[in-house]
Amino acid sequence: MFDSLFLILISIFVPIIVFTGFKIFKCSNYQKFLNVLSIVLLALEVLRFFYSTTFYTDAETPKEDLKFGIITILSIFSLFATFNNSKIKDSLRSIFVLVSLSPIILGLFDPSIYINSLDVNGVCKAMFMVQCGLTLAIALFYVLDNLKINPLNILWSVIFILIYVGINALTIWYWKMNTEFNLLWYMSYLTVVISIAVMFAIYYIYKFLTNKKDKNKIENK
Repeated sequence: MFDSLFLILISIFVPIIVFTGFKIFKCSNYQKFLNVLSIVLLALEVLRFFYSTTFYTDAETPKEDLKFGIITILSIFSLFATFNNSKIKDSLRSIFVLVSLSPIILGLFDPSIYINSLDVNGVCKAMFMVQCGLTLAIALFYVLDNLKINPLNILWSVIFILIYVGINALTIWYWKMNTEFNLLWYMSYLTVVISIAVMFAIYYIYKFLTNKKDKNKIENK
């Protein structure tokens, strides 16, 4: 219970702290800030992986303790979304924003994706929680960087999640891991899909309020 509570709290406070720092230091370039955040997110994923291998002899991690999950995919995906300057940049960023709640949701349904019984100091656990917060921070700065998300991006985001679900299911089946394909497993991914619509609704409300504010400023001049 406490792990779930801390996961939620850290995931909320990390983007708040990052955004506050952005304002305090009066940064104006969202892209440079995103570059740093994306690199830090991937660096934490690499550190978490190598730190977890230190628990085992000759770094031979048992298959049931491999922590390859959605946060790993998003850590790599954020690099493509951040550093890509082609026409698909907005599409990549839109998908990242819409699925940014997925690591938190999956962590709440199944804490074993980030908890290792040998990690008595909770280092890997803490890094995962910070990663979830950084994922939301990156999503926030994508939106602030004049990102335009359209309803079609919801479809692409659902496809992205379904591809991951397929890979995850094949991994569990091939490596004969302890994860069961029970109701909880299906409910977790259904909640992730629902969260995509929720994130789009939040984005739509934000854009509506922003446009209304800008319109009022123009009218008051």
